[in-house]
Amino acid sequence: MNTQPGVRQKSQRPLTHRNIMHPIVIDIQTASRPVKIGRVLCIGIQREDTAPDFLCDESESVLLRRFWLELESRASDEVFVTFKGHRSVFPCLLRRSFVMDVTVPGWFPRDGHYPLQAFTDVAEAWQCGDPAVVISLNRLAHLCGLPASIHSGTDFTQLWEVKRPTALARFANDLQLIRQLWQRIIVR
Repeated sequence: MNTQPGVRQKSQRPLTHRNIMHPIVIDIQTASRPVKIGRVLCIGIQREDTAPDFLCDESESVLLRRFWLELESRASDEVFVTFKGHRSVFPCLLRRSFVMDVTVPGWFPRDGHYPLQAFTDVAEAWQCGDPAVVISLNRLAHLCGLPASIHSGTDFTQLWEVKRPTALARFANDLQLIRQLWQRIIVR
């Protein structure tokens, strides 16, 4: 039995080349740019074959606590999938947690060294080892023949204030794009 903190028992799914890794797609939306220090408005999490779950709360500290609790439920055969997660998403969540005095699970890397068996960054995989290669989610989706995202982060912040359901629908689209890119670039 696996008793490692932050890891559930493996699921009983049969292992094949298509389901060795089960994705937990994670993205964030912040109130300001740069993303690395902006207040977290919403965190999107989408597990394999489920609808996205949006963690949103007027209290940023409550939101961050809910996020870290959600990550605690990761099964050992699940992998965190992000777009620019190593450079933006996870550092922002860590920094905001430090600022808000929110406890980060002890198993979560604080040094920027994310183990490949548990953390996959689609943007980093696209770089093919060349950190000078930078691409947006929209551009990469377009290059891969996928429907590009129809908004920018600035649009999200404005929509969040006046049309929250529309903002969340666009955010759900981003999570789906990240998942599709993960399948194309990492899984295939």
